[in-house]
This record gives sequence, C-alpha cells and structure tokens, in this order.
Amino acid sequence: MGRRILVQRKGRGTTQWRSPSHKKIAPVRHPKWAPTKTYVGKLTKLLHEAGRGAPLAQIKYEGESKLHYMAAPEGAYVGQIIECGEDAALANGNTLLLEHIPEGTPIYNIEGCPLRNVFQ
Repeated sequence: MGRRILVQRKGRGTTQWRSPSHKKIAPVRHPKWAPTKTYVGKLTKLLHEAGRGAPLAQIKYEGESKLHYMAAPEGAYVGQIIECGEDAALANGNTLLLEHIPEGTPIYNIEGCPLRNVFQ
C-alpha cells in the first residue's frame, strides 16, 4: 500500500490549504501604457501579503488617481522611480515590452495576458 500524494491530501482545498482571502491587499497587475507615452511613478510602500512569496510594491504613477500594485523586484526600495512604457530605461523594476529588452537581460515577471489595459 503506497502513501497518498500531496495533491490527494489537499483534495478540494480545505482551510488548511487555502490562502486567507481576507488578508489580500490588491490584485497584482502590470500597468499597460499608450504606445507613445511613458509613465513615471514612485514606489511608495513595500507590503507583505499573506500567501504570496514576494512582497508587493505599491506604486503611484504621475497623473493617475489610483494606486497600482506589482510584485516587487529584488533590490526595490521605497522612493524608487519606476518607469513604464516603450521609452523606459532598462533598469530594475521598470516595465518594458519583451521586444525592447535585449537578449541576456534578466527579467523577473512576465504578464500572462498582455492585451488588458489597466490605465483606461
């Protein structure tokens, strides 16, 4: 008789195996941009969210009323300037299209559904 594997033990997801939803801060999304505009923002807070392996970075973009959240890159700090767009500099935490990132550059997060537009 073999042992039960972990997936079988989890079953349909009892409270022992679920992430506590009441401790969620916000959904994490990459900001999308207009083709000719580069958004500049400031990292205002680094937050811990239960059930997530990486800290969250709270970003306030210039000209935007709402706050955006993204998975914080390694080496991120409060007060860091974050750029998002085609003309963004190649720096830690900036968001660029894959076609604008040179080969061999380390990347840390890729958007699964790039057609969604958060800014509009």
